[in-house]
Amino acid sequence: MAELRLVELSKAQGRRDKLDNLIKSYKHLGQRLKASEIASAKENDEMSHLSDKINALNFEHKDALLEMEKLKNEVGCVEKDKKYQYDACYAQIFKKSAKQFRFDWVQGQQPVHHRVVANPNTYNGEIGVSIANYESFFFFGLVCNICVLLFNLI
Repeated sequence: MAELRLVELSKAQGRRDKLDNLIKSYKHLGQRLKASEIASAKENDEMSHLSDKINALNFEHKDALLEMEKLKNEVGCVEKDKKYQYDACYAQIFKKSAKQFRFDWVQGQQPVHHRVVANPNTYNGEIGVSIANYESFFFFGLVCNICVLLFNLI
């Protein structure tokens, strides 16, 4: 009976050792589970932080695109305005210089005692020249210049 008791005690001791090993492995798995939960929480926080950064950058990107579109529109308006101003100034300068050239050329051809007209506008009024005449004069000169250039290229 003592031997039976020793066998039962050794079996109980073996079960206790197995139970202790299971408890240790359970504690170890519990610690690993807690560590992985902590790591998962950190990763979730990091992902949420990165998601917030992405949203902020997307908002800034959209804002920058809107600002760029606004600036493109402003540049287009300024370009149109500058072109309009340039065309208006060019037309005015062309008309003034054509009048002055014609006036000076005709006045230069006459003797001093026959020069009775004081300025180009008065001269145009006296001889009946309109602005359309100056524009046709300009286009005729432009066509002549183009013909000369083409002739020189040939």
